[in-house]
Amino acid sequence: MQKYTEEIESLMYTYYFSLSEKDKRHYVAVEVAKLEQGGINYITELFDCHRETIATECVRNNFGISKRAQREELVLERLQKNRIWQDLNQLEIEASKEYVETLKSGGLNVQHPVPK
Repeated sequence: MQKYTEEIESLMYTYYFSLSEKDKRHYVAVEVAKLEQGGINYITELFDCHRETIATECVRNNFGISKRAQREELVLERLQKNRIWQDLNQLEIEASKEYVETLKSGGLNVQHPVPK
């Protein structure tokens, strides 16, 4: 991932702090979506904000979330409505939820966890 120049970072930083809290969250989500892989770490450091905040805003606006993460989230939602969900043990339930959250927060190279 290519970083912005110091001049651009300075302009972004100044602009960021002129925004309301809601607009700040939206702005960082847009920046992460533009930067793709590794962007969330870069933007987190640049604006000193929480990774979860950025990931939540990305999901809320469908910015920077992979098709795979969207698909897995839909599968999880359907599974939770199915009676099979009731037959899963707690470890399988937590692993399924954690997997989707990992994908949504940018961990796109993660293998599906297998409960032991």
